[in-house]
Parts: sequence; structure tokens; C-alpha cells
Amino acid sequence: MWYENLDKNFFLKSLYDEIPNLKSVRIEKIELDREGQNVSLVFDLPTYPTIIPKKWQSESNNVVAVEVDFNNIELFELKYDGGYMHGDIEIKLEDDMIKVIISGNVNCSFKAEYAFIQKITPYKN
Repeated sequence: MWYENLDKNFFLKSLYDEIPNLKSVRIEKIELDREGQNVSLVFDLPTYPTIIPKKWQSESNNVVAVEVDFNNIELFELKYDGGYMHGDIEIKLEDDMIKVIISGNVNCSFKAEYAFIQKITPYKN
């Protein structure tokens, strides 16, 4: 599964009986730092968690956004066709690197040496 290639995935795993695949997800941000070494990717999970943390229970949220940071990237490519960004996200291990492929109205691919979940945030859509 996509999350197994990311460090700091414990909280994500605690939210779901079965973590959803990243198919037809809304993509909030693809950010390349100015040195071109790191990428931050923010996207919505396709389903709301099945196991809701106590601090989220009093809120009327219905979407969870995940921010993943990728470090020491290479072979970065991006093509954007306009509109709200959405698509399928694939995160897999390839040649001892983490390979990311986004395909939808935004197409992006790159490899990274390291990746981790920076933040998981609930919100109301």
C-alpha cells in the first residue's frame, strides 16, 4: 500500500480499518522548494476515517487532508491542464527510491530518497 513507503504513518494507520487507495482525490498543493530538492504534496483522502480521534469528534468535519513531504528528489516533471487539481496518486518503491506518479488533470512524477507524513488535518467541505 502507498502509505507503507512513508515514515510517520502510525497516526494514519490508526484512523482506518482499511486505508483507502488514492483514486480520484482532490489535490490541494504540489510545492517544489526553491532549491528543487524537496516536494510537499497535500491531498484529500477519498473517505473519512472509520476510527475518529476523540479531539475530532466534537467537530463537524467530513474530509481529511494529508500532507506528505518528499526529500532529495530527482526527475521532477509536472504538467497541468487547468481547473481544480485532482487525480490518482501512486506512491511505490522503485530502485531503492520512492516513486510518485500523479495522473489526472495534473500529471506529476518524481523520485525521492525519503518521504514522511507531515500532517493530517480534518476539515469541513
